[in-house]
Formats: sequence, C-alpha cells, structure tokens
Amino acid sequence: MKVHFIPFLLIVSGLFVVQSTTAQSDDSSPFLFEEYMPGTAVLKSGMRSNSRFNIQTVTGELYFNDGSDNRILDPSIKVDTLYIGSRIFLSDKGGYTEMIALPNVANTQLLIEWRTKQTYVGRKGALGSVSHAGNVQEIDKHTGIVQGTKNNLEVYRYTPQNKYLLKTDESTLRFNDLKSFQKLFPKNQADAIAEYVKAHSIDFQQVEDVLRLLLRFTPR
Repeated sequence: MKVHFIPFLLIVSGLFVVQSTTAQSDDSSPFLFEEYMPGTAVLKSGMRSNSRFNIQTVTGELYFNDGSDNRILDPSIKVDTLYIGSRIFLSDKGGYTEMIALPNVANTQLLIEWRTKQTYVGRKGALGSVSHAGNVQEIDKHTGIVQGTKNNLEVYRYTPQNKYLLKTDESTLRFNDLKSFQKLFPKNQADAIAEYVKAHSIDFQQVEDVLRLLLRFTPR
C-alpha cells in the first residue's frame, strides 16, 4: 500500500485539505490521542477550522480527519492555537505544546512539549511474528506500512520524551527529570524532593505524576 499526496491545498467550508494518509491506531502509536478528537484550530491568519484532530508526537505534525480520510496538515498552514475539548495546545517549531494553568499558584502555567522517540523493533510478518533480520525495506514514516510490500509491517517502539516549562509573568523554567527539577529550588530542598519522588514513584514522563509533584513543590 502506498500513500498518495494531494499536491495542492483546498480550503472548503473552513476545513483544510492536504496530504492524505492513514494513521496508526494501536497501542504503540506515536499519536497523542487514541482516536481523533473534535476540536478547533485557530490559524495565524485568524481563520478558525473545526475538525477531528490528532498530534503525531514523533514528527510534531498535526493530523485531522475530514470525514473519510486521515490527513496531515500542510506545514505551510500556520496554526496558532489548537483547542481539543478543554485542552489548549500552542504551535511551536517542534510540534505542539499543551498549556495547563496550575491551580495552586497564581499566574503560573505548565507547558508540556509532547515529544516521543521512535525506535525500530523489527518487521512483522503475515503471522504476526516480529523479525529482526536484515533486508529492511522502505517504510512510510506516517503509516507504518512498507512501501510496495503487502502484509509486511515495520514495528516500532515509542518512548515518551516530554519536556516541561513553568511559565510565569517574570520567567520560564525548564525541566524534564528529577535532576533538572531539583535545580529549580534551593539546594536545601533537593533531598526532600528526591524523597517525595521515590516515595510516590513519580515518573517524569507521566504528566499526571508531574502535576502531582507540582502540587507539592512549586518554584516561587
């Protein structure tokens, strides 16, 4: 199966139509959501487009469903803000950053740079077994389907590599693990932070854990 691309952009009834493709939807998917979610994209031009969206966290590309096909937003179309339900995503150079207001600190927001590392595992044959042998064929990076080869899928493992920013009216603080988080505080708090992370099994790649940690420790 080959992926075909539409060579031009159409804007019809407020929806953008661009490169056509089929998205993966299994447990090892690089997409942020398990399924396409209804939302609104506000373009830098001021135009608003309603559709069902998903974010590819390896490439940073925005996908949408036009009712029949899953498609990739043409990179020449500049998105300013993406609204998915009550969630807010800001477009950046590497993809999309989610903005969450912290309930325990005034005028402070947690920005989540959703990123994923893709690691090649092997080729999946017709019987479902994964082969690690050579002769790797060309694979389409968006669909996971080997170009020109039927029933032969490339298998990848996806590892979250999220990065976080704490943004206030006066500063922006970055962290992505325990060590970088400890550096945001006075040295005499480092041990208490480490003990809390260990006691509560905080995983910095799980956003829920990071929010729980920030309810206990927030840089001032």
